[in-house]
Amino acid sequence: MRWTDDNADQLQGDRELTPADIDNDRARDNWIPLTAIAQQCDVLKATQAACRELTLKDDESLAVELLTDIQQIFQESGKNKLPSKELVKLLVAMEERPWADFSRGKPLTQNKLAQLLKGFGIHTVQARVGPRNLKHYQLTDLQPTFDRYLKKDTPSHPADNTATPLQSSARPHQQRDCGVADKVAVADGV
Repeated sequence: MRWTDDNADQLQGDRELTPADIDNDRARDNWIPLTAIAQQCDVLKATQAACRELTLKDDESLAVELLTDIQQIFQESGKNKLPSKELVKLLVAMEERPWADFSRGKPLTQNKLAQLLKGFGIHTVQARVGPRNLKHYQLTDLQPTFDRYLKKDTPSHPADNTATPLQSSARPHQQRDCGVADKVAVADGV
């Protein structure tokens, strides 16, 4: 509290204090106050190094999440190509995934998707759909990246590896009001 009182006036959050090579705007925004504190404490370089390491690691895991979701969409659709616009729409519609509020509370866009996939060497191709010429992602372009970055033993659908609840008749302990001791006994299989 004392340190805050002594230094609050000198703390100036600035995007320039964060590493320039961080592309993730959300991560950069989170690091702005931390780098301001680090500058005041004379540990800015170490903080910038931590920012780089942690953010790039997060970006890698986000990219793998994106690839996993795209693979799932292609598997569920049964198609060998999807228009960029449709792929983004399907990603944003996925529940409990980061794509609906990807960039400062706004959904993933076609341009941002292209930017994320560009790092893997994946680009759209023009393809005709009726009278329209649309940008598509092709499964043949994505498959080598799926094979390289995604685990082959992982089920394609998250629901495939979740437990199936027992029927209520097989769980009589849930039909009555249990005390804490009863809940612990049930959890321990007693």
